Amino acid sequence: MIDSRSLLVTETGWELTYETAYGHQLRVALPPADSTPARQAVLTAIDRMGCVVRSMSTVHGTSSWAPGDRV
Repeated sequence: MIDSRSLLVTETGWELTYETAYGHQLRVALPPADSTPARQAVLTAIDRMGCVVRSMSTVHGTSSWAPGDRV
């Protein structure tokens, strides 16, 4: 079963989607100009949850936030 939940962050307009189709995935849709604050917010939240980021890529498959990057 594919589970997907989306929410809109009203303060920023970013769309977050959590999926379990291929393991656990968090997708973030945002304007390119918001990349730095989004990266900081997402990596901080992941760190606070005690999770480990295994990979990050854009919709085109290129990495823009390398695993192990610190906020």
